[in-house]
Amino acid sequence: MKLLMIKRLKGGILYYSLLVIILSSSVAGLILLSSYFENRILMGAMHQEALERDTRSALNLYLVGEDFFRLSDTASTTLYANNSNRVLLSKKRWGLYTIISVSSHWKNKSDFLLGLTGSDIFSAEPVALYMQDDGRVLSLSGNTILKGTCYLPGKTARPSAIEGQQYNYKDLVFGTIKQSAKTLPALDSELLESPLRYLNEGTSDTDSIIRVEALDSQSLGNSFSSRTIIIKTDSIGDLNGYSLKGNVIIWATGKLIIEKTTNLEDVILLAPKILVKSGFTGTFQAFALQSISLEKDCDLKFPSQLCVVQSEAQYDPGDSLIISIESGTKLSGGVIIKSAGLTSFIKIAEETTLYGQVYCPGIVEIHGNIIGSVYCKTFYIKTLRARYYNHLLNARIDFPDLSRHFVGVDLLKTIKEKKLIKWLD
Repeated sequence: MKLLMIKRLKGGILYYSLLVIILSSSVAGLILLSSYFENRILMGAMHQEALERDTRSALNLYLVGEDFFRLSDTASTTLYANNSNRVLLSKKRWGLYTIISVSSHWKNKSDFLLGLTGSDIFSAEPVALYMQDDGRVLSLSGNTILKGTCYLPGKTARPSAIEGQQYNYKDLVFGTIKQSAKTLPALDSELLESPLRYLNEGTSDTDSIIRVEALDSQSLGNSFSSRTIIIKTDSIGDLNGYSLKGNVIIWATGKLIIEKTTNLEDVILLAPKILVKSGFTGTFQAFALQSISLEKDCDLKFPSQLCVVQSEAQYDPGDSLIISIESGTKLSGGVIIKSAGLTSFIKIAEETTLYGQVYCPGIVEIHGNIIGSVYCKTFYIKTLRARYYNHLLNARIDFPDLSRHFVGVDLLKTIKEKKLIKWLD
């Protein structure tokens, strides 16, 4: 009996020993497995952090002037000598701005950035005014203010009295005066290349074309990671009440009218003539072959552009290229006319403020404020009593007051330093 109990006891001890060993092994295995997965999670997080660091570093290098795109619009690079991860970059034009995509990959992990960029105009000369020297001195009257570096005919200006208003300041220019040339500096050759290609040649194979009447609803948003959607329209009132956002081009074969009820964000407009009705608020880049008109109290937010472009393929020698901005309007971005000989004219009415860059190889009439830069051949004023050339009356052209956060375009030449305007989806 005792022998049987001893055997049972030994068997129990062996059983419990095996159980303890199994439990201990299981616990040790769980600890090792947990440690393994924790290490994998940690390593994954470290690699993800490295990918994010690489994409941001590559973008920052591009912004400070690194030329990744010497040979094509796509590039790849490694940022560190001991880093095997490659960063892929690509660019494409969106109107007058550039979309940059940056991506990096490691196994099943990746990081991707997509942003709209422009030029750091503050890294170049702070030009407030460049007026072509045609042998006539610029006259200043009333509360006219020129602030910044000014290139003027004869390297001077003069006070004048018109419409009963004397020039009210002691200094003619609040900044540096330099001698202007007999011809206006030419626009950068690549600035309007992309919109001109659409205006002259039409669509490309990578575009998706939809007639406006074929849209399922009046609201459409398209990611900049997707193919560009081109909405073609013939009738002038087709966009009334529509909401269009993102990677969308609106291409009109006739005059395009943008009503107050139309909601536009980041889109591109193409048409022979464009009219924006009173009270409109939104963001777009507009490219027309003949004229762009903004009625009263519009608010075109940054980054917006108004561009009238003479097309070598489509123009009438008797045409004039015109951009007209009525009173009470605000615009942040730019106003540009490109002409190869046709008469060009930009009018900025009273109580209107434009933030950014203005370029006109012809006549500019300013009754409001330009916070930024103006390049033109001459100035013009029309009043109830007379017309004046080479005169400014109660106009303000002020580069130093332009926000340092403003991002411009390569107006005259390529500026290496870039700035991020916004992240895109």
